[in-house]
Amino acid sequence: MDPPPEQVNYICGDCGMENTLKPGDVIQCRECGYRILYKKRTRRKPQFGHLSEGDSLKTWPVECHEASSTLAKNKK
Repeated sequence: MDPPPEQVNYICGDCGMENTLKPGDVIQCRECGYRILYKKRTRRKPQFGHLSEGDSLKTWPVECHEASSTLAKNKK
């Protein structure tokens, strides 16, 4: 048996009304009909610890810069 479809809360971009939508529902405010809705933030805790022991966030920009430099040299 499939679980019931998950409902997601959205905020209307015009009137600020909270709307709850299920998959397949029309993306439209139920109060004013405005068609731009913003997804509310979830209450889940962010997941940390996805880096392995040797990884460091300090090296990331340097590695990306080195990779882009290497790509630029290879294009010439």
